Amino acid sequence: MVNNSAPGYPDDQQTLAPSTIHRFITTLSSLKTCSQKALDLILQENPASAICRNIANQKVPGQKFKSKARENILVQCSRFFEIETIFQHTFKTLIFTKLAIRCAFT
Repeated sequence: MVNNSAPGYPDDQQTLAPSTIHRFITTLSSLKTCSQKALDLILQENPASAICRNIANQKVPGQKFKSKARENILVQCSRFFEIETIFQHTFKTLIFTKLAIRCAFT
């Protein structure tokens, strides 16, 4: 968001509807099997990784949600991005390259 406007494309008048971002975050937070499998692979590759401590400490500012359910969705999505970052750094590939397909996007 720039200047209190809706997220969009650079140098273009097109913007994303807020519901698009809401659905995107909700979908990523629901990929629990995929996240767990990625986390398992990271820990197999590097048992001393601090990833578990990092995702356990994920917090979302109170102004970002109005309900406990939405807070949980935002935390899960944040954890997914943390796992994706470490997965990409560890394996030099993205979760969505093959792992998410094998997990049937669950």
